[in-house]
Amino acid sequence: MLAAYHAHQGMTGRGNSAFTTAAHSFLRRWPAVQAWAQEPLRVQLAANTATHPFITFLLVTGRLHPGWDYLVHRKFSSL
Repeated sequence: MLAAYHAHQGMTGRGNSAFTTAAHSFLRRWPAVQAWAQEPLRVQLAANTATHPFITFLLVTGRLHPGWDYLVHRKFSSL
């Protein structure tokens, strides 16, 4: 999954060390990424801005399926 994210970062030119570190931290806490979608909304919305690109990557590649409550509350400026 990280290899795919790094490839995506390379294609879009949007990668940086903060995004990479955030992706690693996310996967350490939720190695099964869909488990994150089971967290309370307050936990999901507490993700820092460096983690947002990884979460968005997971969403648009079909690896993560959060509830509508997250999708409604989260601002997706890059989309």
